[in-house]
Amino acid sequence: MEIKPIKTEAEYEAALKEIEQLWGSNYGSPEGDKLDVLATLVEVYEEEHYPILLKTDNSDKYPKVPSPKRSGGRLEHENLQVPETITYPQGKLKK
Repeated sequence: MEIKPIKTEAEYEAALKEIEQLWGSNYGSPEGDKLDVLATLVEVYEEEHYPILLKTDNSDKYPKVPSPKRSGGRLEHENLQVPETITYPQGKLKK
């Protein structure tokens, strides 16, 4: 595989296959150097095409998920459904 910037999904997939074949190469060897460069190119491609979006404190871009409330040492949530009886391998437990 020729080492060059990854621009297409096909090149990305080919780079991943090459990385898999080079995995475990000795650091500093020609194969290890190629692995290092390919991993860097894949990382750049993934950051551009598959970003992981993290919510920051000053961002309202993402919907807020209600958090459970504590009441009497127990967690409560308005949508929490608890069955009357829970069956475990050892037997039944009633609330």
